[in-house]
Parts: sequence; structure tokens; C-alpha cells
Amino acid sequence: MWNKLLVAVLLAVAGTAAASAEKTSSSWNIKKFKNLITFGDSYTDESRLAYFGNHNGQAPPPGTYLPESFSTADGGRIWARYVIQYTGKDENQEWMPSITLYDYAVSGAVVSNLQTLRYFSINNTPFPFPDVEGYEVPAYLADKQFINASTGAAYFQPAISDHNTVATMFIGTNDIGAFGYFTDSQAPGNTLVSYLNKVYTQLDRIYASGVRHFVLFNLFPLYLAPLYANSSYGGSAPNGYWPDRPSNLTAVSLKMQEYVDTVNEAYRVRTPYEVVLAKRYPGAHFANFDVNSWALDIYNHPDQYFNGTLPPSVTGAVHTCADANCTSYNTSPSPDSFFWYDSLHPSEQTWRHLASEVISVLNGTSNYTKYYH
Repeated sequence: MWNKLLVAVLLAVAGTAAASAEKTSSSWNIKKFKNLITFGDSYTDESRLAYFGNHNGQAPPPGTYLPESFSTADGGRIWARYVIQYTGKDENQEWMPSITLYDYAVSGAVVSNLQTLRYFSINNTPFPFPDVEGYEVPAYLADKQFINASTGAAYFQPAISDHNTVATMFIGTNDIGAFGYFTDSQAPGNTLVSYLNKVYTQLDRIYASGVRHFVLFNLFPLYLAPLYANSSYGGSAPNGYWPDRPSNLTAVSLKMQEYVDTVNEAYRVRTPYEVVLAKRYPGAHFANFDVNSWALDIYNHPDQYFNGTLPPSVTGAVHTCADANCTSYNTSPSPDSFFWYDSLHPSEQTWRHLASEVISVLNGTSNYTKYYH
């Protein structure tokens, strides 16, 4: 009886979502977006964790617009900055952006420190990594309320409306990784379902602020990252990201693949359920971006994407440990040859290609994306 009921529910979601998806892509047109608001971790952070590090753990005050960075976790510029570059235009022989990036992502972040609390160090003092729930969304909401006392201008220009703003959520690398769910380090009573619930709860808060276009990234194929991969796929030596990693790399890789595939299947079903069937976000437009499948296509066809002076590599990395204890590092002179920058982070070249695909997502034309409203 329950199996039949479950099948009926899933068929209803699939049928309704399919009809929704046929109509919804027309509501996506990058030319109408003026504000790109990003949430996440080091896969998206441009300079926010650096601000904390340079200010003794203090957060940027409301109304602080953080600068572009050429030294992010990918060794250069982050994918979201390339979206801004690729969508700009020349006016009177001067390049002008068409969209403004408001990046709230923080390297090391999880969706909620109440589930998976992790720390970083400033001058030998531990600080909790700012999370999406406790810091990123509140920082965005504070900026949305900010008015410049001198000029009377609001922080967001133009003001957020239901048609000119898109928010992205790309979170999970740390949640399910080492010192998170993967190593059973979550707070008691929390499961992968708890992680997913928190993601949609944060989307609730952003939706309540007036945003009506959302891009939800699923999980990257972390089991192929050198930190989690087996030896056949370039598994690296233990390093600062996970100093006491088990020696059985096959078990590590298989477990990570199980976690990634499980969460991504949940994303695939849950978003159309929440948006279409449960009508959790009335009037909103959701893009369920399968960044996992996109990354696997890049990974499996490197000759089409990596054009450095060295042969393309999907198992090596630009930045690698030079000794067994990772007290020094080697950096390749051909960074555009690599899928990975280091043992955990994709390279700048990979992120350039991601930016191009995200533009397709925002235009409603991505083959890796399902659209719902």
C-alpha cells in the first residue's frame, strides 16, 4: 500500500514538474538580471573569508562591498566573477558590467553550524567558519536593509525585485566532507536529510526577502577530487584538508560517491516537489542545476576544455604538496591544463567553463538544468 502511494506521489511530482519545466524556461533571460547574489563555500567565495582573516575574525559591516579577488581557492578568479565578465559589454570603448555580483559565500562554510561545526584559525585563535544559516543569509538581509547615511542610497542597486535578481546556492562540499557528515562529525541527531532541510530553509528566507529566481547547484563529484579519490584516479597524500585520512582510498572514494549520489538524487526529486507540488515558493522560478553531470562531462572529455602547454589532466592538480608533510608546495607552470587546482578545489580553467554554463542556466537554455515554477 505504502509503495503504491509513494509511486503515485512521485508520478504526480514528475508529471506536474514536467509540465512546469516546459513553460518555465521562458522566464529566464540573463538580460533582465541586474543582481547576482551567491551563497556557498570556497567553491564560490571571492574574498569574504579573507576579510574575516584580515580583521581578527570580525565580519564586514553591513553595506560593505567586498573587492574582486585574483587569489581565490581555485588559484585565480572565481566562476561567479567570470559570469560578470562574460556578460558585460563595451560602451564607448569601455567595458561595463551588465550584472553586479553580491557574493556572500565563505570558504569553509557549511549550511548550518548547528549541524556540522568547523573551525579555522587566526593568529592561533580558533573561529567557527561562518555558515549559510548563521552568517551568509543574515549578512545579505542586513545589506538589503542598509541605507548609506551620507547619500541616502540603498546597498543594492537596482533594488531587488521579482524580476531583476537571481540567487544561487552552491553548498555541501564541507557539509558532507571530512570533519562533516563523512567523518561522522555532525551534531547528534542530524542526518543528510537534516542537511537538505536546512538548504531549503535558507531558500525560504531568501525568498521572503523578495528574490524570485533561484539556481540550486547539486553536489560536485567529490569522489574524484584527489582528497577523496582512489589511487587509480589520482588520490593524493593526506594534507591539511584531512591530515588523518584513512589509508584505504578505495573505501573513502566509494563512500563519498554514495553520499554524493544519494544527496543529488534527493535534490532531483525534492526541488520539483517543493516548488511545483507543495507550492512552497509561490511565484518563484527555480533552476535545478546538475553541476555534477556537467563536471563529469568535462572530466571525461578533458581535451575539449583544457588548453595549457601541458597535456590535459583530470587526476593531477595545479598546486600539490612538494613533500610528505605538505610543508611546501609545487605549482604547475601550466594551470590551464588541469581540472583540479589542489586536492579539493577545481581549477580556474574549470570555473571559466562553469561560468559559461551558468550563463546558459540563466538564459533558460542549459541542458544540465531542469526549470520549475
